[in-house]
Amino acid sequence: MMHQRRNTIALFIRAACFAVMLVFVNVFLVAQVFVLSGESFTAVTMFFMISACANFVFFAIAVKLCKRFKAARIAQVAAGLACSFVLLVVLWSDGLQDFYLLFGALWGMATGMHFATGQFLTSRSFGREKVHSIMIWYFSIGAIVSVLFPFTFGLIIDLGSLVITAIIVLVIGIIQATATFFIVGKEDTNKRLRLVQYFRALRKEKFHRATWNLWIVVVLSGFVNVITLAVTVMVIMVFETNINLGALTSAFALGAILVLLGYKYLGRRVKVALLVLCMVVPLLGTVPLLFDISLVTVAIFQGVFVILSKIIITEEKATKISAVKYWGGEEFLLESNLFYAAGHWVGKMIAGSMLLLVGIFNAPPIAVATILLVLMVVYSLHALGLVLWKRKYSNLDKTG
Repeated sequence: MMHQRRNTIALFIRAACFAVMLVFVNVFLVAQVFVLSGESFTAVTMFFMISACANFVFFAIAVKLCKRFKAARIAQVAAGLACSFVLLVVLWSDGLQDFYLLFGALWGMATGMHFATGQFLTSRSFGREKVHSIMIWYFSIGAIVSVLFPFTFGLIIDLGSLVITAIIVLVIGIIQATATFFIVGKEDTNKRLRLVQYFRALRKEKFHRATWNLWIVVVLSGFVNVITLAVTVMVIMVFETNINLGALTSAFALGAILVLLGYKYLGRRVKVALLVLCMVVPLLGTVPLLFDISLVTVAIFQGVFVILSKIIITEEKATKISAVKYWGGEEFLLESNLFYAAGHWVGKMIAGSMLLLVGIFNAPPIAVATILLVLMVVYSLHALGLVLWKRKYSNLDKTG
């Protein structure tokens, strides 16, 4: 019990600090690459896709390492990589203009190892229902970070510099690295990846069809990352300053906190109604962009997407990392995480390729809005698929 409490605190600190780093990179560093590249969709999308590829490769490497060593030790390596990345930004921010692919690769390495170890430690430390609750708190922490830091970072960048902001983020990264030394975890009993045995066990337990159905849902979730990227670029296009970008991100993140907390504590019927809104409203918010990409239409879309997508993302991640507990396959936890990570990567590559076409062919804004609409249709299908999957399989619990 004491170890679980210690892990809970350490993992929360780790999650909160990394959330700050995610805000810095996914919002402001992406915006910086966009501006320095002469507002090139190609540059931003290539940064994203290289990062996504490195993320998957190092996710797999981290999974393999977690088989041989304690996951807490691999988490420390991941934290060190993240700090090294931010240090590089501090020392060589000018490199973002010409060497943004290198920065994308390094960030992908850090995030891949971070999420692989985080999923393993969270799932191993808590039961299935507890994981769901923990994930809601993780996202609530992320939402609080998204309220406090974006406007502050945007203000510092516009009135000071990107380097000053990166130094602040580096300090937070060091705090995250320190937290990983307080995580208590055991080595995995099986020292080798057993993917073949994993699929055999799924078939034996008659859960293979459910697993592949969830994999398809996870593939569709990869489109959400590209939507977030497109939103960031569109906001910097129409609002032009980091202060405005940060202010909007902070304001909508506050709404996301209220929605997440409401979803956690409200009754079942209200939750169902909220899930329907999460599927439909962000899609409808895309329609005005087809007629006019302006301050108002971009802000409306960003608001409904940021606020309402959090519930779906939370549900999907909690379900994904607890998937083995639906059929009693906890011994294959790392194999399962790697399997779903592959699906998420496939989704990001497909969606990223669509956005890359905008830059390659120098497509007009209406093409961007059209592709965004297609991505939102996929997002709605992802949300619907997740809800239907949980409704069908959530009553299967062999872990007690």
